[in-house]
Amino acid sequence: MIPYSRAPTPATSRAEPTGSGAADHLNHSRRGRFTGPIDTALAAHGLTRRVVAVYPTFTSALLALLDTDFVGILGEHVHAATARRFGLATFPIPLDLPPRRLSLAWHPRYEADPAHTWLRGLVTEVVRSELGPAPV
Repeated sequence: MIPYSRAPTPATSRAEPTGSGAADHLNHSRRGRFTGPIDTALAAHGLTRRVVAVYPTFTSALLALLDTDFVGILGEHVHAATARRFGLATFPIPLDLPPRRLSLAWHPRYEADPAHTWLRGLVTEVVRSELGPAPV
């Protein structure tokens, strides 16, 4: 995970936990969660961040970042190309964060379907070739 914003600000340019924590943040969570692994890591340093909005999808969060000075935390590998295409700036986050788990899900009726099995295998192969092996 890496922070993104429309433009670097004094708060986001400092390579310390208090830097990104001083800015207004937005989250993307399909469950509407205001907290996550970033907040756990900040709490270990006695710090917090101010989440001012939660968006249900990456796309809606990305669009909000384009029109605000909020900081959003996005998947470095998965979202980096899209964020760069929209001109969003990145900056370091000096926290030890757990690796994010990326999963596939499907309806049980497709478990034994040969075409679906092939497609899941293909998607897994492409994702692993782009992101590397899953963390242990």
